Amino acid sequence: MMRNIGPVSFILGMIVSVIVGVLNIGSSGYYLLLLLGVIVGLLNIQPDEELKYLVGIVALLFSSNSLRELLLIIPGIGAILGDILAAITVFLASGAAVVSLKVLIELARD
Repeated sequence: MMRNIGPVSFILGMIVSVIVGVLNIGSSGYYLLLLLGVIVGLLNIQPDEELKYLVGIVALLFSSNSLRELLLIIPGIGAILGDILAAITVFLASGAAVVSLKVLIELARD
């Protein structure tokens, strides 16, 4: 059961991101995403996956603001898609912070 917490947290985080984006829940939804991201960063990202995860997150963070602005151009659904992207960014960025801190601590120990 404990081995499934990381993958289930990731899937749950993506689902909650969509819900938070669609329903515009507010800060409580973002706090939940933050917590789920930390759980994913601690339990789901293995040492051999750290570099891929961090590079993917950096690419998403660099592109998300531009993508969000482009999505706002689309009438009706664009704002919702932008909100979903913002929620996904909060979820994944919190996990990336944890993973990057783990990597930095490992580097400092060497």
